[in-house]
Amino acid sequence: MVSQKKMDKKVIDNGNKLIAYTGNWQHGLKTDSITNSRSDDKNASASITFKGKQIGFYSLVLPNNGYASVMLYNKKGEIILKNIIDLYAKVPASTLVYLSPVLPKGEYKLTLSTMGERPNWTDKSKTAYGSTGNFISLDKVIINE
Repeated sequence: MVSQKKMDKKVIDNGNKLIAYTGNWQHGLKTDSITNSRSDDKNASASITFKGKQIGFYSLVLPNNGYASVMLYNKKGEIILKNIIDLYAKVPASTLVYLSPVLPKGEYKLTLSTMGERPNWTDKSKTAYGSTGNFISLDKVIINE
């Protein structure tokens, strides 16, 4: 894993106009002094176009979060990376949930989308565990220029 201290990083908060939101999002929500944007709308996404060689984002992981789809596109609009990220956590925390590999320096677009799915499981006694919702959240984006 890349040490954040070694990255020449640019930090973009979730309320920055560089991030294009589509669908139904709630903005400016505060949890444990962390302001975030979140959605459980299956058509919701957040995108950012950037110049650099690496991108990552922090999410406020929560008990009612679900799965997010992450797509990274090159300048031509071709998908170069696809990931599914689990944003569920039993205890709320802002944490780095995605960090792309180091790419050739260039122009890229990252899109984070809701999947409308969540992690759930049961034990032998059929007791249910896992997320209580399908939310995804965005705290901030980091870019290694």
